[in-house]
Amino acid sequence: MVPVFSSAYFPPVSYFALLSRFTECIIDPWEHYEKQSYRNRCEIYSPNGRQALSINIQKESGQKTPLKDIRIDYTYGWTNNHLRSLEAAYSSTAFYEYYIDELAHILEKEPVFLFDLNQSLLQHLLDEIGLEINLIESNHYLDNLENYKDYRASFHPKIQHRKGEPEINLPPYYQVFNQKFGYLPDLSVLDVLFNLGSETEIYLKKQAQFLTFNS
Repeated sequence: MVPVFSSAYFPPVSYFALLSRFTECIIDPWEHYEKQSYRNRCEIYSPNGRQALSINIQKESGQKTPLKDIRIDYTYGWTNNHLRSLEAAYSSTAFYEYYIDELAHILEKEPVFLFDLNQSLLQHLLDEIGLEINLIESNHYLDNLENYKDYRASFHPKIQHRKGEPEINLPPYYQVFNQKFGYLPDLSVLDVLFNLGSETEIYLKKQAQFLTFNS
């Protein structure tokens, strides 16, 4: 069955671990935008612990606005704030300098739509990590899921262990600030990439076996 994933901004480790099981997946731009979700936010390991970074968006036109129609608001300079936060969090990691320039270049292009930014970042991260996964954009909202496996509601920063959601129980890896705050699980995949570099693909594929689903 073909998996269906939600769009996400610098998605969490569990998202990529699950994604690494597949050779293709569908990203649904027609799903309804959901506030305070990974669609426009990510979580990193800052010098002060877990930190959420959120993309500013323009006010939705309705309660059920398709994600593809969500426009980014650049008025308050969130791009620079995110890049400064990433620098503070990861400039001392082994691989920050290797990856940050291209990531910054994508952010600084300032695409109009949130979905377009997320897709550009996702494809770039897959390429950097070395995961060969064919990303397919659906051309309508997928409500008949007979031939699909729906993971669109499976990753959320505020909801865990709901029926059908992954249990986040991934083994730890090295994190720069773990002596201050301990190991923080399921941050953005950037946390793995900046800390492990070329070993990120190996880590994700090994950890995919630990990602289980409630029955």
